[in-house]
Amino acid sequence: MARRIGACVGFAIVVFFALTTIVSAATFFVGGCGSPNFPTIQLAVLNALPLNSAHTINICAGTYTENVAIGARKGLTFVGAGIASTTVSGAGTSGPIFNFNNSGINTIKLLTIDGGSTMTCSPAGAPVYGVKASRTTLTVTDAVVQNTRDAAGTCQGVGISAQTTGLGQFPLTVQKSTIKNFNRAGISGDSLVKATILNNIITGPPTTPNSWAPNGIELSRNAVGKVEGNTVKDIVSPVDSEAGSGIIMYCSPGGTSVQSNTVSNADIGIALVDTRQAIVRVNTVSDSGTAYTIQFIGTLFGPTGCPLIPAEQNQLLQNTATNNGFDGIALANFAPDVVFGLAPPRGNKINNNVITTSGFSGIVAFQGAGNSFSKNQMSGSGPSGWDAEDQLPVTPNTWTGNICNTPGREQNQPNLCQGL
Repeated sequence: MARRIGACVGFAIVVFFALTTIVSAATFFVGGCGSPNFPTIQLAVLNALPLNSAHTINICAGTYTENVAIGARKGLTFVGAGIASTTVSGAGTSGPIFNFNNSGINTIKLLTIDGGSTMTCSPAGAPVYGVKASRTTLTVTDAVVQNTRDAAGTCQGVGISAQTTGLGQFPLTVQKSTIKNFNRAGISGDSLVKATILNNIITGPPTTPNSWAPNGIELSRNAVGKVEGNTVKDIVSPVDSEAGSGIIMYCSPGGTSVQSNTVSNADIGIALVDTRQAIVRVNTVSDSGTAYTIQFIGTLFGPTGCPLIPAEQNQLLQNTATNNGFDGIALANFAPDVVFGLAPPRGNKINNNVITTSGFSGIVAFQGAGNSFSKNQMSGSGPSGWDAEDQLPVTPNTWTGNICNTPGREQNQPNLCQGL
């Protein structure tokens, strides 16, 4: 094994239904289980007036093949009859299946959103979405978002995406939901999104056919939030064994909590990339490549779309890693030409973690300075690795109270492990 670092339809009908104007918050129905009733979700949206009231649209049991566009308004709540009874299908469409744009405060619950693995994209490689929210507050709860991809795996399939531009922070909440068989991202928050992602089950795609490295949960380019209690699995890239992440923070400026999540069978379990002041605590990563990583990549892949953050002041506390193919915890710098003074990753705290059975090292600092490694326990490191490894000849990091238990592979230089 080589060492790796780290549409609206029916306008004539719209005119007819629009004769009845709702003057306050009201409930509308789709599919015949109440009144006023509409044959499609889009018609119900268009007739949910006035725009400055927050209405509810109940979607009766059945399957509805359509893309739903929600424009500027106060907000809507979409309620299905249950995930086994109500399905909104985007099969054969380019999506988004639900598309919110400057749409106020919205909720989706108790329904299934299904791309059928037959969504289409133009040009090839463009993204397709189950749910897309732009400058919108969105809650998705007790729902399923699945198969948001094409059959060949060439489109970038995203389950739920929230993004914004300009000023203002827009909340995204996804809770108690299942997101599966996407091939680019399960849940994505980008730009000034404040995410709360709680108690979801997120399952990636088969490795073939697929052209993209997937991420289960990603917060990027100034997005922050709370990622807690999720189960993430099968996040494996078909092109690079360390390209997909179960949970990734990229260019996240501070205050994100990643806690009590379980990740398995991922290229990387939990990744902090060009991120500051995240707290990663009491998570479990198993049967993956590298379990946890703090990285600085800078402009390695071109302009970042966000200020450079030198992967600093993060905390990895009380996490568990077991049976991972590469390293338990790895710190790395892929952009050494970017000068910050003290080399990143820097000023991170890696304390009280338990690492067992790693293909290479339990904890390794490939690069970085001013990081502290304290009271970690490592065992079962591979024959080409170490329980504790610092690749800098004279370490600029602090190692105290670490317990190393792999005979003959405890540490690659003195004073990284206790009592050795």
